[in-house]
Amino acid sequence: MAKDTPPSVGALIRILKPAFKPLSQVRGSHTTPYRIDEELAVEAIKDYASSIGASPQRVEKATRRLAQRFIVKEGNIKEYVVKLKGGKESIIPRHYMSEAFGPVGYNLAPHVEKVIRDCGEACRPIPYLAYGTKEQQFAPDCLGELISALQENETEKRPETAVFLVIEDGRKTYLTVPDFLGKDPYLTKPLPDLQSLFDFQRHIRAFPVDANLRERLVAFFEAPITVGFRDVLRWFEGSRHPDIKFAEAEGIIRMCFQKHGHESFLPPEVNYYTVSGDYDEKSVRATIEANEHAIRAFASWFIAKAPLSWTLRKSNDDIFELSRAILEAHHDYPLFDVEPYSGVFSTATAKLALRVLLYGIAYLSGIELPERRVPINENLASRVKVVARFLEGLSANDREQFLDLVNSMLFEATMRGGVPTRDGGIAKFTRLDKTFYSFQEKAQYPITREGDLVEVLTLEDLVEGRFGTLDSHPDVLEKLVVLFVLVYRYFLDTGHVPDLRPDDAGRDLFIKGIWGYKTRNVIISTGFDRNKKPLSVVRFVDNKDQFKQYNPILDKDRPLGLAKYGLRLVHPLVEPAMQRSIGLFTSFVAQRQGLASGRFLSLTHKVTRTVNHVLKESVDGAFVHLRAIAHDLIDDATKGIENVLSRKR
Repeated sequence: MAKDTPPSVGALIRILKPAFKPLSQVRGSHTTPYRIDEELAVEAIKDYASSIGASPQRVEKATRRLAQRFIVKEGNIKEYVVKLKGGKESIIPRHYMSEAFGPVGYNLAPHVEKVIRDCGEACRPIPYLAYGTKEQQFAPDCLGELISALQENETEKRPETAVFLVIEDGRKTYLTVPDFLGKDPYLTKPLPDLQSLFDFQRHIRAFPVDANLRERLVAFFEAPITVGFRDVLRWFEGSRHPDIKFAEAEGIIRMCFQKHGHESFLPPEVNYYTVSGDYDEKSVRATIEANEHAIRAFASWFIAKAPLSWTLRKSNDDIFELSRAILEAHHDYPLFDVEPYSGVFSTATAKLALRVLLYGIAYLSGIELPERRVPINENLASRVKVVARFLEGLSANDREQFLDLVNSMLFEATMRGGVPTRDGGIAKFTRLDKTFYSFQEKAQYPITREGDLVEVLTLEDLVEGRFGTLDSHPDVLEKLVVLFVLVYRYFLDTGHVPDLRPDDAGRDLFIKGIWGYKTRNVIISTGFDRNKKPLSVVRFVDNKDQFKQYNPILDKDRPLGLAKYGLRLVHPLVEPAMQRSIGLFTSFVAQRQGLASGRFLSLTHKVTRTVNHVLKESVDGAFVHLRAIAHDLIDDATKGIENVLSRKR
């Protein structure tokens, strides 16, 4: 390769892959995180630079910057990792999980559409949880910089700032943070450029507690206790309702924002979607060459089978690109049409239970089910630009014939083991697995850049008392108050919940109702600058996987699926936990400041207030849940009738 011919992003990742070292022995369910071994990365890139005649010194500098600043999260392709106790893990085939949960909005395959959607979700909290200059909030196109260092004369044009996703699929597509925020339907207002984003961030930090948030916090802090069976379980473990009134809590929240309202809680990151780094370069090239042969064979086969009127005005290149699009879509990761029913008591739940049962039996019995091929239906065809453009020139009847013909050809190719060629042979098309690579700034990087790192721990470590430097870094608790107030404001504005689940979600989340204040997705780093001044950084490091509170008015016509609505547990389970998170850290700050409690009540007054509150909460809870169930049944029933009637037309 000539030095003026840039390597692809995928090729660069394959060069760097030997330098990716696992961060822990247990992988994540969705990603495998790696640190970048600086010396191995430099050696690999310098060897490659020498082989193409590029300057080793220039690429060494860019590679060291990359390794020192970023970790890499590689999207899992074939395995779904279930974490067990004792650091053990259980592996479930990933396509089993996708087939079971995909129709309810939880497709786990790294399809490009899912990656784009996940990146949109990752950008959504930026207006609330990020802050600062462009350099502080956004990562550079770090692999693009490395590719530039390998060239003497760069010809490729890239966006200057805020690149969030680079899709490499024959050509590069760049999506920036404003690209996502300008079209996000869940934000209170579109943010199509950086200036509007920065203005919004300044407003949120200046006025974090709006009327809606204030009303809910008043109800929480002024209540004598919280009511529910999960509250009872936590009470037996020592958990208590905050012993401060709202006026005190509001003063603490205001003080925390005055001191730390400039904090950014999201690490800068940039994502790349490309061919998996698990392949070697030779096999990638061989597969691409074999696939080109299969595409040519399919194009010839299609011309022979299709009516002349379909292909007469099309060039050979047009038919070749159509054939490429068909074969790539057919062999791609499956996409799922989300079932429109969102109630817990609905056909969606029954189907989900049946799918989980079937794939669970297959997994436990050791039956290996292959990943299914994707039929080319009208919905999929409309998503594939080349196919959609071809169908535009056909009548409705011809479109149906086209889909029938293409799917019959694909079925025949599957039965034969490949696409038949003119000479009687078989040309096999093989998918090159693709996935995403997230280059995320290390949680401790702001400290290592400015001084000496002392400790890195998770929020779970802090809550469980394994934090030895709290006395020297009291601002950590104040920053956590700011973080959780912003998280709650984000939820109330957008309906979305960041992934702040505890590690043991089955026990801690669903049984005890613990969320937010006991999670490994918030990382706390402490240290000292060069003048021995204490430094602390709080980072939320997993913002791609979010759940949404179901809104029957807004979500009825654009369903995300029962799974994305958190099985309808966001309101009864997660929202109270958000309030407790704010209450917990606000109380910690109050204790450290020696603020006296405002709850000097007689025993009789305490008992009567508590009984009054319990009875009211019980009645309200019963009516709220009963109304929600009734509304779900009505919505799903009318939606079902609508679907039946529309099919009969």
